[in-house]
Amino acid sequence: MTLADGTEVVIVVCPSGIAVLADECPHQGLPLSSGALGADGSIECPFHGARFNAMTGACLRGPATDDVPRYASTIVGPSLHIGPRVAPG
Repeated sequence: MTLADGTEVVIVVCPSGIAVLADECPHQGLPLSSGALGADGSIECPFHGARFNAMTGACLRGPATDDVPRYASTIVGPSLHIGPRVAPG
């Protein structure tokens, strides 16, 4: 999905909720939306295997060393509202 400012994001639906992350692995900038969501609530970059907490964007396994930026999000009725980028965690 593309935000109004042109930022590509991926919407992740986990048992623990919905998260909106930048659709860019911090390792080499490749799209996380091509990755897989693990049963442990992580998303794995399919290109080099970096793994991130899908709800927080925290880096769990390299080769990436940085967290994935995440965006505030709320569900209002049937719509998902995406807000500004928020601090990691």
